[in-house]
Amino acid sequence: MKAKEIIVYVSNDCQESRKIMNFLEQLDVMYEKRNISENKAYLTELQRRNIYSTPVVIIDENIILGFQKNKITNLLHYGMLDKNEMG
Repeated sequence: MKAKEIIVYVSNDCQESRKIMNFLEQLDVMYEKRNISENKAYLTELQRRNIYSTPVVIIDENIILGFQKNKITNLLHYGMLDKNEMG
């Protein structure tokens, strides 16, 4: 099975960002952390996608806003979202 590309956009002092990182670490998932508070280029990347808040998880081009455990789990395990979870 091909490894998934996972990017997590976070910001300093964000409880939801910490929750996502802890959750992924519990699952032993490798991810790239991009902190928009420390690197404004990462903020610009999000703004190009019309996203203006963190946390954001991108799994193989699937975007999840906020800490949505079920969506993250489904994408990691099945590679897709349930049609009821889209949006």
